[in-house]
Order: sequence, then C-alpha cells, then structure tokens
Amino acid sequence: MQSIKELPEMADVRPIVVNTDMVVLGGNMRLKAMREAGWKDVPIQVVDWDEDKQRQFIIKDNVSGGEWDWEMLANQWDADELNEWGLDLPDFEQAKELEAEEDDFEIPDEVQTDIVLGDLFEIGEHRLLCGDSTDSDAVAKLMDGKKADMAHNDPPYGMKKENDGVLNDNLNYADLLNFNREWIALQFTHLKENGSWYCWGIDEPLMDIYANILKPYIGQQKATFRNLLTWDKGQGQGQNSDGFRMYPIADEKCLFIMCGVQGFSNNADNYFHGWDNIVNYLESERNKAGLTIKDCKRLAGHSEKSGCHWFDKSQWMMPTKETYLSWQNHCNGKAFNREYEEVKREYEEVKREYEEVKREYYSTRAYFNNTHDNMNNVWHFARHTKDGSEGGHATPKPIPLCERAIKSSCPADGLVLDAFLGSGSTMVAAHQLKRKCYGMELDPKYCQVIIDRMRKLDPTLTITRNGQPYKTAD
Repeated sequence: MQSIKELPEMADVRPIVVNTDMVVLGGNMRLKAMREAGWKDVPIQVVDWDEDKQRQFIIKDNVSGGEWDWEMLANQWDADELNEWGLDLPDFEQAKELEAEEDDFEIPDEVQTDIVLGDLFEIGEHRLLCGDSTDSDAVAKLMDGKKADMAHNDPPYGMKKENDGVLNDNLNYADLLNFNREWIALQFTHLKENGSWYCWGIDEPLMDIYANILKPYIGQQKATFRNLLTWDKGQGQGQNSDGFRMYPIADEKCLFIMCGVQGFSNNADNYFHGWDNIVNYLESERNKAGLTIKDCKRLAGHSEKSGCHWFDKSQWMMPTKETYLSWQNHCNGKAFNREYEEVKREYEEVKREYEEVKREYYSTRAYFNNTHDNMNNVWHFARHTKDGSEGGHATPKPIPLCERAIKSSCPADGLVLDAFLGSGSTMVAAHQLKRKCYGMELDPKYCQVIIDRMRKLDPTLTITRNGQPYKTAD
C-alpha cells in the first residue's frame, strides 16, 4: 500500500497479471492497494497460458510471502521444482507426495474363517462388509450415510471363473447384464454428485455395460463419459498358438465416468452466453468501421499474433479502456460511440452473474488430478503374478494401478468405494495414500484375506467386527 502511494509509477512497470478470464494471477495485494487508494483504472497484462503454467507463475510470484498449504503443493509439484522456483520449504518429508507400494502379500491356498454374510468390519478408518453389492440394505449398511468421492470396481466378467474365487462369474449373458444393472444403479446412489466411477473388465462385458446401462445415464445428463482406459499387461496368453481363433488378449479395459455434466457452458468454446450483448456490440461496431481484427490489434498496440479475443466466443476477453479508446479515437464518431464506462458497467453486471454460475459449476465438477504422474489413457503395469500366473483372485490389480486411479479421482482424506473388493488391493492402496476405503466382498474367505492383508500392512490398525474387537480365527 505504502509503495503505491509513494511511487505510483510502480504500477506501470509491474502491471497486474490476469488470465483471459480476467482472473488475477499476480498482484493481488497491489490491486487491493490501488483500490483503497481510489484508482479507477489499473494497468494489466493479459496472458493466455494453460492451467499448469498459471499455477507455476502463481507460486513463483509469491515466494516471498504468504502462507502455503505444503501438503497440497507436495501433491501437485516435485520438491526440486519448488526449491528451484525459490520456495524455502519446511521439513518437506512431512509434505512429500504419498505413494502406494506393492505389499507382497501372498494369498494362502487354504483360508479358514469364521466370517459370515452380514459381518461388518471397521479396519481403522476403512469399512468392509461381507455382503452382496446388489442388496440395497447391505450397501446402505456399508456406507452408513456417507457418499463416496469415487468408485473403483472390478466386477465379475462372466468368464466362468467361480472356481478361481470370483463369485457370480458363471452368469450367462442376460443374467450378467441384469446383475450389472442392479449393482451399478445402486452404486451411483452412494456416489457424490460430482464423484467419479471406474469399472474394469474385458471388451464385451464393458461394451454391454456402456451401451445398455451407462449410455442412458449420459443421455439423462447423470454422467459424463471420460475415457476407456487400457491396462497393457504385456504379452497375451496364447500368442503364437495355432489353437486360437482370435487375437490373444494382452490388456484389460476400464470405463472412466464422471457423475453429472462436466462441461461449463455446454459448448465447445466454454463460453458464457451472458456476454452476448457486449460481444455482438463490439463485433457490429468493428464491422461498421470496416476494421479487421488485425487492424484492431494494431490500433491497440498489440502484435498480429497476440491472443486478444475481443470479438469471438473462444476465450472471449473484455477490452481495456485504453484499447477501446484507441478504436473510438480512430473511428472519430463513426463507430464505438458508447462510452467505455457504460460498456464496463454492463460487463461488471454480467460478470457477477458469470462468477456465480462458475462457482456453481466448480462445486459440481468432479475432482481430477492430472499432474501427479506422466500418464495417458494407456497404463503400463506389470501383472500381479504368482508362479507365472495371475493366481489367487482371478484378476488381481497391481497396487500402483489402484494408486493411479485413486490419486487422479479422490482428494486427500476422501472416500473410495469398491463393490468387489476381492483380495483388497483398493483398500491397501487407499490406506497408503491416506484415503478411506469402504468395500464389499461376497466371499467370506476373501473377507478374511482382506483383514489379514490389512493387518500385515499396518499392525497398528484397530479392527472390529459388528462393533466388537476382532481377532482372526485360528
């Protein structure tokens, strides 16, 4: 504040930096000081940067002051990068990004248990119910009124592997589709309105789920399709075998869905139609004056290649007073005759509406972190093998695979729901990442496996069954 009063010229050499949505990226305190000093116009510099570069700039511009959320920074950026940008980090070991590692738990060939259907286990902050994921009462009992941030599911595929530990895997086509319809509909009721949903499987069952179950949800704007992920397992079983009548399968697929409608303005340009009156006015005046967009950039002192979007709906921006006056002076009464203050007042009124709509949008937008790993829609993870096969549960998922999904779609301290917990990989990953996992498993023996696995992973966990301390049966 004092520096602005004593040296107003400072504002000219250090303009307020804003993005194309006119959101301040740098200079918030200077802007506050200017407003308090009664300034009506402030110099700004508009930058057309992607979100990643904007966040880098904000960090670099604020290294000398302010309080930081170190855990958030650690989950978004590498410690070396933050040090390079000038942040004097605290004990960063406290804030470093969490990782989930393979626990090397081996499922015994014979599992003894006293667990029965209906048993509810609390494993630290996690919950496990021995029950049916198509039973609404059972799922409600598991969730206890909570809503999940994401669901991570690996349901039966109809591959006739009940002998390998996958209950409900011998269902025929019609029964499998009905089974999927029941548990999916039920699960969506226990997801947050801005939650995310993952479902692993092989090609045909997933195509059936998408076409017959999810597509109607998407049409009703209850869900948004995001990706068909591919887990590249390496070599497919049966390659170079003359007994195969199809290409051997070396992958699994995963449907990645976000709840609700994820677009802001439901158009390709992400444009708010409240700006129409101003945009149409500027465009009509430009045409009236016979000016090209390049002419307008030149008059305003910008290069022809500058990203100034005054007249189109893609990344539209309000012209500054200096820019508007340059057009007005050039036209000399032939165009742009509205006073800038009048146009700016209209802009501010619409902007208030825009900000409210934007706040509502972001409150319904699904969480997604695309910066924690260098990744795309093809995931390369080694199979979780045992004696050269995928033994144990029929299709166990590697912990790093579960980690990627959880980090991407579940915020810190969030809740992950798994309707088919199997050998417990989702819970193991969630625990290491400090997320909660609520899981359902129909097979009592696999419930026992999950409990034993979690106890080995973290011996400090308190485990109860139906509210009473639980000790594994001998």
